[in-house]
Amino acid sequence: MSKVLMGMNTLNNLLKIGLEEIASDTLYCMSYNVNLDYVLSLFDSYSSLERVFIYANNEMISHSGRNTNRIVELINNGNLRIHYVSLNRLLIHAKVYAFHKDGKCTLAGVGSSNFSSKSNQNFEVITVFRDPIPDELPHIWSEVLSMSRGALKKTEGAPPFVYKRPPSTLFVVDSKITEGLWEHQKIIIDWLSTRTRSIVNIPPGTGKTKIALVYAMHLKNVKPNLATVILVPTKTLIQQWIGILQDAGMEAYEGGTDHSSLAGFLGAPEGCFLVTLYNRFWDYSDYILREIAIINVPFLIIADECHRLYSRLDSLFRTTQQLENNGVEYYHLGLSATIDTFYENLLDDYLSYCGGTDSQFSIELAPFYSQWNDRNDSPILKEVEYYPVFCRLSDQEMKRFKQLSKYIAIQSGSIDIDGKSVGRASIQRARFVRGTESGVRALRSLLDDAMSLINNQNTIIFVQRNEIAENIRNYITNHKLWNPDSSAYVYDSHQPERYLDYAMERFRSNKGFCLIAEQMIAEGFDLPSIAMIILHGSHRSERDWIQKVGRAIRYDKMRPDDVAKVFDIVFCDTNGNILEMEQERYATLTAISVRKIK
Repeated sequence: MSKVLMGMNTLNNLLKIGLEEIASDTLYCMSYNVNLDYVLSLFDSYSSLERVFIYANNEMISHSGRNTNRIVELINNGNLRIHYVSLNRLLIHAKVYAFHKDGKCTLAGVGSSNFSSKSNQNFEVITVFRDPIPDELPHIWSEVLSMSRGALKKTEGAPPFVYKRPPSTLFVVDSKITEGLWEHQKIIIDWLSTRTRSIVNIPPGTGKTKIALVYAMHLKNVKPNLATVILVPTKTLIQQWIGILQDAGMEAYEGGTDHSSLAGFLGAPEGCFLVTLYNRFWDYSDYILREIAIINVPFLIIADECHRLYSRLDSLFRTTQQLENNGVEYYHLGLSATIDTFYENLLDDYLSYCGGTDSQFSIELAPFYSQWNDRNDSPILKEVEYYPVFCRLSDQEMKRFKQLSKYIAIQSGSIDIDGKSVGRASIQRARFVRGTESGVRALRSLLDDAMSLINNQNTIIFVQRNEIAENIRNYITNHKLWNPDSSAYVYDSHQPERYLDYAMERFRSNKGFCLIAEQMIAEGFDLPSIAMIILHGSHRSERDWIQKVGRAIRYDKMRPDDVAKVFDIVFCDTNGNILEMEQERYATLTAISVRKIK
C-alpha cells in the first residue's frame, strides 16, 4: 500500500507514522542534507527509537557545537552510525527513509524532504510505502549502496565533521598567483593553504602539476627560503617539470646522474627546486637531509604520482623523522589520479601519514565531468564515447575465478611476514581474468572491427602483460586490413631505452598505434594526441584504468570537436552478469559517455 504526503510538515508526519504509530526501533536515512540536532530530537521524542543510520556527504552534515558531546556518545554507543563520503568523490542527492522494527522493514518513504527540521517548513512531497513494502525498494537501496563502490566510510568514534574543526589558514593565498587557474584548481589551492601534509587525487588532465606549482609558489611567497624536492617516477617527467619550472622563472636542478646539479642545489637551496627520480632520491636522501638541517630552511617534498611511494613508505617515514628531529619546517604534497592499490594497508599508511582522509582532496572522474568540466571558458576534458565489449568467461574460467575470489576473502585483512597486508590474491585474480583465452579472443574480435580506426589515428591498447602484447602486435601487423604505412610497437619495461625512444618517435610521427604493457606508459609520458584507447588490463590496482583513459581525454582548444573513443573488454560471468571487479569502470565510463549505452 502506498500514499503521498504533500505540503508542510511532511517529514514530521512520516516520522510520526514510523516512530510513534508503528514504534519502529531503527531508522535508515539517505539524504542530501542532514542536521544532527534534529536527529537528536528524535531520540528525545520517541522512546522506541534505538538506532539511526545515516548515509550522506560529510559536507552536508551539520550540527551545533552544544550537542557535540551527545553526538559522540551516541556514535560510541552504537546508537548513531554515519556512513559518509566527500562531495568530491560521490554526490548523494537521494532522500530515502526506511523504518525497521525487530529487523523487518515496516515503512519507507521516498521524496523531496531532507533530514532536517527546515524541510518541515517547506512544501515537500513524500511517497509512503507500507503493508507490504514493495520488493523494489530494498533492491533500490542496495543498488544505491553498491554504486558507492566502497566510497562511503563508517564512523568509528566521532566522525571528522564532528570532532575536527577546519584548520585555520596558515597563510593567505595571493590572488595574483591563482589568476587564470581553473575553478577547481583555485579551490584546491585555498584548501592546500590550510595544511602542511596533503594529497590531491584528481583525474588525469585536470591540472595536478599546475596545482603543485602554484602551491609551491604560494609557500615560496611566505617562506622565501623554501627548498623544494619534486619526486617523479620517470626521466620524461623530470624534463617536463624542469621546463615548467624554468618557464615560471624558478631555479631548478635535475637530480639525475649529474651530481654537479645536486651540488648546485645544495650549495644554495633557498628558493630552489630539485627534480629527481624516486629511487635516486633515496640513494642520496641522507646527504640532502643533512645539508638541509645544517642550513635549516623550510623544506617541501612534492611526490608526483604519489602511489609510487607505497613501496618506499619506510624511507619516507625515516626522512620525515630526520627532518623533525633536526627542527626543519616540513611540508608534503602527494599528487595522483589513482592512489588506490591492491595492498590497501599501504594506502591507509600513506593517508595516515598525511593526516587521514581530511588531508585528501579527491574528485572522481564522473563527478568531475558533471560538476567541474564546464565551469570555465572551455572544457577541461574531452567528451567520451564509450564502447563496452562484453566477454563471458567460460565455465572452466569461471570456476577458477570463483576459487581465486575465495582466496581473496580468506586473505582479507591478513598480514604477511613483512607486516604488509596480503593483496597477492587480488592481483592474481585480476591477472588471471585479463589473461584468459576468452578475453584475448574478445580483444582480437574487437581489433577485427576497429582496424580502419587503428590505421588512421593514434591509439593505445592496454594489455595485461608482455606476452599478450607481443601476440596482439603480431596479430595486427599480419591482419589482412593492416596498413603497412602505420606503426605498431610493443612498449614495456623489457625493452632497452633506445628502443623505447625510437618507438615513441615513430608513434609521434605516424597515424598508427602503439601497443604497450600498461605499467610503463599509463602515466608520466609525454605522448602525442591520442584518439582511441582500448582497455584490456590492470596491473597496480583495479582502478588504474583511470590513468589509461586519461591518455585520451585531455581537451585540445585547437581541436575542440575531438571525442575520445574508449573501447573496453568488460568481463562477465557465464550468464552475462558483469563481474563485480569490472562494475565501477563500466558504471563510470557509461555515466560520462556521450554515446548512449544500450
